[in-house]
Amino acid sequence: MTTETRHILVVEDNIINQKVLTRQLQSRGFRVTTASDGQEALNIMQVPSFDGDLVLMDIVRPARSHFFFPISRFTSGDAYQGRKNSVSRT
Repeated sequence: MTTETRHILVVEDNIINQKVLTRQLQSRGFRVTTASDGQEALNIMQVPSFDGDLVLMDIVRPARSHFFFPISRFTSGDAYQGRKNSVSRT
């Protein structure tokens, strides 16, 4: 098992759900950044220093649907070479 802390971007518009999920992930050793909608998540991801490993979001997003979310941010580029990537809809 790796000792590297994984970084998850949680995109959730309900503040209670956002806080509960953040606490659960942090208690399991993950570093968490939160966004309230898809547009805010895109803005966070465009910051060059953002080092996220996973974006966790639901299907329907206010402001921006997941169908338009650029998953290529996690699947291309020198900073992400060698990482395994997975996209899942639930």
